[in-house]
Amino acid sequence: MRLAFDDGPAEEIDSVLVRSTGWLDPAGWEPADHAYMQSECQAALLACLAGLSCPVINRTSEALWYRPFNSLLNTAT
Repeated sequence: MRLAFDDGPAEEIDSVLVRSTGWLDPAGWEPADHAYMQSECQAALLACLAGLSCPVINRTSEALWYRPFNSLLNTAT
């Protein structure tokens, strides 16, 4: 897999380090809409990481995304 920034040359990606799964600021969102969009963003990240052909370090277990009452935040405590 190769990645290019702006007009620079494409560089080969050797591996990916996942430092954060990201978070949407809940300000201005209805709670149900925020929860839905947060879930969609996390699912998109999981799908993107799963599609990489290079090693992914610190990958979150897929099981966390498919359990309706086991949020990622609850597993960190």
